[in-house]
Amino acid sequence: MENLVGNSGDGEAYHGYWAQNINAVNSNFGSESDLVALSAALHSRGMYLMVDIVTNHMGYLGCGTCVDYSVFTPFNSVCSLSPTYRASANV
Repeated sequence: MENLVGNSGDGEAYHGYWAQNINAVNSNFGSESDLVALSAALHSRGMYLMVDIVTNHMGYLGCGTCVDYSVFTPFNSVCSLSPTYRASANV
Protein backbone atom coordinates (compact mmCIF):
# COMPACT_ATOMS: atom_id res chain seq x y z
CA MET A 1 0.00 0.00 0.00
CA GLU A 2 1.13 3.49 -0.75
CA ASN A 3 1.31 5.40 2.51
CA LEU A 4 0.67 8.99 3.46
CA VAL A 5 3.72 11.08 2.52
CA GLY A 6 4.80 13.60 5.14
CA ASN A 7 4.85 14.01 8.89
CA SER A 8 1.66 14.27 10.87
CA GLY A 9 1.18 15.17 14.50
CA ASP A 10 1.54 11.44 15.15
CA GLY A 11 4.73 10.94 13.12
CA GLU A 12 5.59 9.48 9.72
CA ALA A 13 3.68 6.70 7.94
CA TYR A 14 6.63 4.39 7.33
CA HIS A 15 5.08 1.48 9.22
CA GLY A 16 2.34 0.40 6.82
CA TYR A 17 -0.55 2.22 8.43
CA TRP A 18 -2.10 5.44 7.11
CA ALA A 19 -2.54 4.21 3.56
CA GLN A 20 -3.75 6.47 0.79
CA ASN A 21 -3.72 3.94 -2.06
CA ILE A 22 -4.32 0.30 -1.17
CA ASN A 23 -3.79 -0.71 -4.82
CA ALA A 24 -0.18 0.54 -5.01
CA VAL A 25 3.05 -0.88 -3.60
CA ASN A 26 4.74 1.01 -0.77
CA SER A 27 7.85 2.44 -2.46
CA ASN A 28 9.79 2.01 0.82
CA PHE A 29 9.80 -1.72 0.00
CA GLY A 30 10.51 -1.53 -3.74
CA SER A 31 8.45 -1.37 -6.90
CA GLU A 32 5.58 -3.47 -8.21
CA SER A 33 8.02 -5.31 -10.49
CA ASP A 34 10.26 -6.01 -7.46
CA LEU A 35 7.30 -7.61 -5.69
CA VAL A 36 6.44 -9.72 -8.75
CA ALA A 37 10.09 -10.83 -9.06
CA LEU A 38 10.23 -11.73 -5.36
CA SER A 39 7.05 -13.74 -5.67
CA ALA A 40 8.34 -15.61 -8.72
CA ALA A 41 11.68 -16.35 -7.02
CA LEU A 42 9.92 -17.71 -3.93
CA HIS A 43 7.50 -19.83 -5.97
CA SER A 44 10.39 -21.30 -7.97
CA ARG A 45 11.77 -22.55 -4.63
CA GLY A 46 8.45 -24.02 -3.52
CA MET A 47 7.78 -21.19 -1.07
CA TYR A 48 4.89 -18.75 -0.73
CA LEU A 49 4.73 -15.02 -0.24
CA MET A 50 2.35 -13.64 2.35
CA VAL A 51 1.56 -9.95 2.12
CA ASP A 52 0.05 -8.51 5.30
CA ILE A 53 -1.71 -5.17 4.86
CA VAL A 54 -3.93 -3.01 7.04
CA THR A 55 -6.67 -1.56 4.86
CA ASN A 56 -8.79 -0.01 7.60
CA HIS A 57 -6.24 2.63 8.64
CA MET A 58 -6.31 5.21 5.87
CA GLY A 59 -4.35 8.39 6.57
CA TYR A 60 -4.96 12.05 5.79
CA LEU A 61 -2.53 14.89 6.39
CA GLY A 62 -4.91 17.61 7.53
CA CYS A 63 -7.73 18.31 9.92
CA GLY A 64 -10.08 15.50 10.81
CA THR A 65 -13.20 17.48 9.99
CA CYS A 66 -12.13 18.67 6.53
CA VAL A 67 -10.86 15.45 4.93
CA ASP A 68 -10.31 15.55 1.16
CA TYR A 69 -11.47 12.04 0.24
CA SER A 70 -10.18 12.41 -3.33
CA VAL A 71 -6.65 11.52 -2.10
CA PHE A 72 -7.73 7.97 -1.18
CA THR A 73 -7.81 5.01 -3.55
CA PRO A 74 -10.26 3.31 -3.77
CA PHE A 75 -12.23 5.06 -1.00
CA ASN A 76 -12.18 8.46 -2.71
CA SER A 77 -15.64 9.58 -1.63
CA VAL A 78 -17.41 10.02 1.67
CA CYS A 79 -19.99 7.66 0.16
CA SER A 80 -17.36 4.89 0.48
CA LEU A 81 -17.74 5.02 4.26
CA SER A 82 -20.26 2.82 6.02
CA PRO A 83 -23.60 4.49 6.81
CA THR A 84 -22.95 3.89 10.51
CA TYR A 85 -19.61 5.71 10.40
CA ARG A 86 -21.03 8.56 8.31
CA ALA A 87 -23.78 9.07 10.89
CA SER A 88 -21.40 8.95 13.87
CA ALA A 89 -18.88 11.32 12.20
CA ASN A 90 -21.59 13.70 10.96
CA VAL A 91 -20.28 13.54 7.38
